[in-house]
Amino acid sequence: MGGIRKVLLLGVLLLLPVLAFLFLQTFGRNAYKLRTYLPERIDSARVGAKFIRDTTFHRVADEAPLLAAPGAQPFRVGTDLKGRVVVLALLTGAPDAPDTRRVLSQLARVQTRYAKEAQLKLLVIAADSGAALADQAEQAGAIGGKWTFAYARSAALAQWRRELRETQTRRPNGRLWLLDPDRYVRGIYDGTDPRDGERLLTEIDVLLRVLRQPARR
Repeated sequence: MGGIRKVLLLGVLLLLPVLAFLFLQTFGRNAYKLRTYLPERIDSARVGAKFIRDTTFHRVADEAPLLAAPGAQPFRVGTDLKGRVVVLALLTGAPDAPDTRRVLSQLARVQTRYAKEAQLKLLVIAADSGAALADQAEQAGAIGGKWTFAYARSAALAQWRRELRETQTRRPNGRLWLLDPDRYVRGIYDGTDPRDGERLLTEIDVLLRVLRQPARR
């Protein structure tokens, strides 16, 4: 009799992780909600006895200026990012700086995971013409068509920092932003931190899934 109890107990212990996994697969992922960053205004409206708050969020502007490398052709945010999920890197350091290499390595991980996801693009904005940066990215494993390298002159770079509300001075080189197809910021990350790299991959998964289910957006 004791042997049967042990077998049953062992069976239950083995079954619990499977049930937990199925529960998380079914309910856990759907419960993960992706926030929107950079609120601009909060309006309140009275509905019956309650006040309903409605927040307006910042969207990256169409006219944000960029030049695409290496041909120095204008990069039009409103058209070139239209309908795309974009992982954006703003790199103000030297191409061979340790932070730069770490960020490019994180972007290469994103590329590897979503190589067949046509809706996802990587945009690297640099403070120079981008040729040396493109070489560094190629060493990190960048493939053509998935990445866009663009540069912004000093005034344009300052405007991009304002667009992204990038006021952090302790780590100006290495931030990543996740933009949805409407160019709202859905994630902000330290591109030099592997833990933030994992969070980025998770939140890209969530965003892509939400976009395929518009009713849950």
